[in-house]
Amino acid sequence: MKEGNRVPAVFWWAGAVSMFNALSSLGFSLVALIDASLDGTGRAHGVALYATGRCLSLLVGTASVVALRSRAGLLALGFTLVLVQLLDAAVGEGAVKVVGPLVLAALTALACYRLWRSADPARLAE
Repeated sequence: MKEGNRVPAVFWWAGAVSMFNALSSLGFSLVALIDASLDGTGRAHGVALYATGRCLSLLVGTASVVALRSRAGLLALGFTLVLVQLLDAAVGEGAVKVVGPLVLAALTALACYRLWRSADPARLAE
C-alpha cells in the first residue's frame, strides 16, 4: 500500500468520502431512532435501532481501516457502504430519502473505483 512511507492521496480521498458516508448514515439513523422513540411505535423503533447499529459498526470499521491504512479493507467497506446506500434509496419514501443515499452511493463508488484503479493488483492484498 505504501510507496516508501507515503500514502497516496487517493487513499485519503476515498477514506474521507467513506467516513462522510458512514457519518451521515449514522446521523440520519440517530434522528430516525429519536423520532421513533418519541413516537412510541415498536416496529419503527426496532428498524431505527437496527439501522443505527448497522451504521455505527460501519463507521467504526471504516475508521479502523483508514487508521490502519488498509487499501483492501477500505475497498471492501466502501463497496459495502455503497450497497447499504443503494438499499436505503430503494426503500426510501420521498425525494430526500432517495436522492441523498443515491448521491452518497455514487460518491463512495467513485472514490472506491479511483482507489482500486490506482493500485497495482499485486499490492491489493496488503
